Amino acid sequence: MHTNNVKIKNLHVGKTPILSIAFIAILAASHVQAQTSFGLRIGGNASQIVGAVPVMSPPQWITGVDPVFKGGFQFGPVVEFRFSDMVAIQPAVLFNLIGGEFNIHSENITNTATWNTSYLQVPLDLMLTFGWFSIHAGGYFGYGLRAMANYSFLRNRVDLFDSIGNGGWGMARTDFGVRGGIGFNFGNSQFSITYSFGFAQLFNPDDFQGIIPNHRSISATNHAISITATHFFRRELEL
Repeated sequence: MHTNNVKIKNLHVGKTPILSIAFIAILAASHVQAQTSFGLRIGGNASQIVGAVPVMSPPQWITGVDPVFKGGFQFGPVVEFRFSDMVAIQPAVLFNLIGGEFNIHSENITNTATWNTSYLQVPLDLMLTFGWFSIHAGGYFGYGLRAMANYSFLRNRVDLFDSIGNGGWGMARTDFGVRGGIGFNFGNSQFSITYSFGFAQLFNPDDFQGIIPNHRSISATNHAISITATHFFRRELEL
């Protein structure tokens, strides 16, 4: 097997912002009486894996690897703790399908590798509402359920969670990061556009020792843009 890596700017940020957001949210919820509303969220994603990404290569000489956005979806229950018409906290539990796609150029041939990763994701957003318009920011934690890589040029599928020892590499099951965006409120419904920025390294560079000469440069993180609709069954928000 041959491998190649896509060299894109690596980003390294600590866990402190996520932990701080979670602490403030829990502290506020325990000391302030809030109106609680339950809802359901559904939406679509455009995601990409950013970094120096390892890919399984075809036998031809590779001239370049281009990452592109890949479509996915998410759905699940949401709870809103509203402290005023302006301030609220929204935790959720979502099934989230994200990943990435790569165009692998080999001489005069372009092949495709697609990674589909499904997570059980828990986002926590602080929301500020100004009438029908709102902004939100927070963090998220995700636990990987399945990570399937489809290689068109080899006509096979590989589970990246279980590929160590089977001629491949293993992908981390945990993901975390920050998120933020804008929303539009219409009665009990909320429509949002959110950008998620992953901090978790999806691969362990040591797994590539002896496979890629500069294996220490391996870095891969999840990035996604989502458009979602959330409907609350009981929400007393004055717009």
